[in-house]
Parts: sequence; C-alpha cells; structure tokens
Amino acid sequence: MSASTAKQIKIAVIVVALVAAVGLFWFRGRERPVVSGTVKVVCVETGKLFDVKRGSIAIYPGRNPETGRDTLMPAEIGDDGAVRVQARALGALEGLRDLNKCVDPKTGVVRRG
Repeated sequence: MSASTAKQIKIAVIVVALVAAVGLFWFRGRERPVVSGTVKVVCVETGKLFDVKRGSIAIYPGRNPETGRDTLMPAEIGDDGAVRVQARALGALEGLRDLNKCVDPKTGVVRRG
C-alpha cells in the first residue's frame, strides 16, 4: 500500500467518524417534546373551561360533566389570553346553535363571565 493510499484511508476514516459523531449528537442530543396528558375544552353554553384526559372525548361535542349536555368543544388559549374554540372544530358549532351562548361562531372567541 502506498503512502498516498494510506493517507486517503486515514482521511476517509476521520470524515466518517466526524459525520457519525455529529449525527449521534444531533439525534440523541435533542429534547423530546413534552405532551400533556390533558386537553382544554370549553362549554359553548356556559363558557367554562375544563381540562380533560387526552383521548377521553372521541367525538366533539363532548359531554359536559356538570350539565350532562354535549356542549364541550376543543379549546386553546391564545397569546392574547383569549379563549377560542379550535379552528378545526368551528364547523361543529352549527349543530350547537340552540345551546351556544358563549362562542362567536365566526371567530371561535369565547365570551366569558
């Protein structure tokens, strides 16, 4: 084996080792996102927020534990502090027209108080 071939092999081994080290750091060094065990829902009739166990409501609207009526919709709290029905669920408000006393059906903003 010539000196130049040995030198090329050494360079290749160093490059492979560096790539492997960077890959290992990249994939193992990142923090995994923390997923809460609960989700926020809001009653469209009362405006009250609830934290429910993730997966406990398969189909929205969910049943309000206090009133027994199916009025719970997935909610989020915006950076501005406003509570809103999640955009993906706004269409379901149409079926709650008679019970909806607290949610603007166009924007999803919840009027509380």
